[in-house]
Amino acid sequence: MVPPFRQTGATVAPVASSGGTAATLPAGGDSLLVTNGGSVIAFVRVGDNAAASVVDTPVLAGASVLLDIGPNTNSASVATLTSSATVYLTRGTGAVR
Repeated sequence: MVPPFRQTGATVAPVASSGGTAATLPAGGDSLLVTNGGSVIAFVRVGDNAAASVVDTPVLAGASVLLDIGPNTNSASVATLTSSATVYLTRGTGAVR
């Protein structure tokens, strides 16, 4: 049985824009809780240091998604199609029950 999500590092909060915004993730854990604090859809890309764009994983306005990113991933990027949005990236372990 997979334990529930537990935060293992500080939350980082990049402001997503149409050009993409990079963020360094704290070490520890193989899960990433992505929470879109904005009023527009945000897109997230983890790993590879590439800028996020509208072809990446969408996160609806006000919604959260939990991603399995592996323990060695140390970067993410967030973007929006229009406007901007603060996207909260929280590293941890476990899953949604």
